[in-house]
Amino acid sequence: MIGLLLSLGGMSTANPQPHNAIQRALYSLANRISTVFDPPPPAGIPTVGVADPVTGVVTGSLGFPTDAGLTFTATQPTAGVVTLTGDGRFTYTPTQQARQAAGLTTTDTFTATAHQGLSSTTVTVTVTVDPGVPTAGAVTVGDPDTSTGQVSGSATFTDTAGRDLTYTVSVATAATVSYDPATGAFTYTPTDLQRQAVTDTTTT
Repeated sequence: MIGLLLSLGGMSTANPQPHNAIQRALYSLANRISTVFDPPPPAGIPTVGVADPVTGVVTGSLGFPTDAGLTFTATQPTAGVVTLTGDGRFTYTPTQQARQAAGLTTTDTFTATAHQGLSSTTVTVTVTVDPGVPTAGAVTVGDPDTSTGQVSGSATFTDTAGRDLTYTVSVATAATVSYDPATGAFTYTPTDLQRQAVTDTTTT
């Protein structure tokens, strides 16, 4: 019935925009009918999942009934992109720039609207912008030099938000370690006494 009234006025059922007296009259009648037969959906209570530590993606639900024949629209957040499904679920994907600038408590918000006929209800959803963390990669350790005992290798990490990393090392007291702070390459040199008596460890 509502769709028929809007169509008679040449208006879209998804986003009707009355521009003349006839359209305004038909829209007003359709709106009154919608208020009686399609009242605004009850406000949902959004549920928000934990951000994926690798991608920063957050999924959740807007909290509206999934079997009420509702349609959903959203206003885009400032630090990412949100997509909605027909059953009221959402996926929030932060931008890489937002993740790199984020702290441990940074959040982003968007609004989502549930439509039922010409009636609608809007909720606000707050999500965490995951800042990403360095993730350990491969560690390579070469064979000791037979003359000096030196061992060369590298420890590589990647940052899930794409930041450039720098490296520091904890140096064992019985040895010296030189390293490249930009690449994680290192050279471990034991003392003569340590070579003769003990096995030493160094953490990177």
